[in-house]
Amino acid sequence: MTKEPLCVAMTTPPGRGGISVVELHGEGAAAVVAGRFRPRRSDASIDGGRPTYGHIMDSQGRIVDEVIVRRVPTGESLTGLECVEIHCHGGPAPVRGIIGLLVAEGALEMRWEGLVDVAHRNGAIDAIRCEAIKLLPFALTPLAARVLNDQWRGALSDAIRSLRSPEEARRLSELQARPREDE
Repeated sequence: MTKEPLCVAMTTPPGRGGISVVELHGEGAAAVVAGRFRPRRSDASIDGGRPTYGHIMDSQGRIVDEVIVRRVPTGESLTGLECVEIHCHGGPAPVRGIIGLLVAEGALEMRWEGLVDVAHRNGAIDAIRCEAIKLLPFALTPLAARVLNDQWRGALSDAIRSLRSPEEARRLSELQARPREDE
């Protein structure tokens, strides 16, 4: 697994909406968010494995937004790295405020597709799944969306893997883990 910097991205569509999700991935993600998060209940913590209601605070102790924070178990994270989801109010101001705080803490801001690339580099997803999830938002028909969603969930990768010997599968996995020359 590649050593990745802390990465932050909004993983919901941009624009005004009810709720936006900002994700922080990488070593120390929980500690960074815990330093900015004030749970509503004094006995609550993001380490409990449950969504926790509270506020994200700026460096002067002012409320940036009312949020629900969830620490994602490493094995369930898209990237395979430590991850914290911050569910905040939709719209540009809360999202920019939260991302700005996390960038000030050393996180690298990226688009959601960048997190998919991190997941691929770390071997958390293969090349087929990587490309399928990137193409899914552009599907023009319900059938195309279903096919890409199946590919994202691993249907095509599993079918290909079943056709290969263990040695061929290992070599393919090594090739897929290498960065492409155009990246």
